[in-house]
Amino acid sequence: MPIYSFVCPSCGTMSELFMSVADYLIPACMDCNCDMRRKYEPPAIHVFEERHHAGLGERVKSKQHMHEVMRRKEEEYYARVGDTIKFQEP
Repeated sequence: MPIYSFVCPSCGTMSELFMSVADYLIPACMDCNCDMRRKYEPPAIHVFEERHHAGLGERVKSKQHMHEVMRRKEEEYYARVGDTIKFQEP
């Protein structure tokens, strides 16, 4: 269920509620008992940040880069072991 933000037009109190998309509930302000209004905010978007991946031992710039590094590391491993490549794209 998404989180919706509400603000009171009278006193400015803000609150957040977990609500179903199908529910149309207008909460009352806990301070002044006035009907609150929905505050529209942009959706939360997760951005992949460049970071050091401890398991791979190097910096990863994106998910695609991480898969390339994983494929390369696996190829290097199986070249040492002498087996076929087992990596599959997700």
